[in-house]
Amino acid sequence: AAERAANANNEKMRLDVNKMDP
Repeated sequence: AAERAANANNEKMRLDVNKMDP
């Protein structure tokens, strides 16, 4: 379960980074 949460967190962070990227 913890691994799943970490994966979701990483995905969210990656999406945020993509959003910040012009």
